[in-house]
Amino acid sequence: MDVIEHEGVVSSVDGRSLKVEIVSQSACASCHARGQCLSSLDSAVRTMDVTAPEGESYAVGERVRLSVTGRSGALAVVMCYIVPLVLCIATLALLVSYGMTEGVAAAISLAAVAVYMLILFIFRRSIAQKVDIKITHYKE
Repeated sequence: MDVIEHEGVVSSVDGRSLKVEIVSQSACASCHARGQCLSSLDSAVRTMDVTAPEGESYAVGERVRLSVTGRSGALAVVMCYIVPLVLCIATLALLVSYGMTEGVAAAISLAAVAVYMLILFIFRRSIAQKVDIKITHYKE
């Protein structure tokens, strides 16, 4: 089973609930031509909410390692990228085939994706339980 790992720093601790900051490096960071490329995005800081395992303690500023199984990562990709894309294209094609103008069909398709994202936001806690993020102390 594939595992995706990232290193991060604990930014806040509230009991077993942790906030971990991860610096995501784009592939452009190692490219020799990144200074001339318009698409280069060097890095972005992301904050993730993680629940510490029972009996483990973490401190603010501590380096940690977050890991996600490939299956959980694939589920997140499908839910956040694939489903909205398919929903948008299918809604647009269906509405245009029923004779609706392209502009109105495009607006309704984007609204359908917005509603889907709102549903994901509402159910984010139950979805987060399906995507299992494990945290461990960083060992060099």
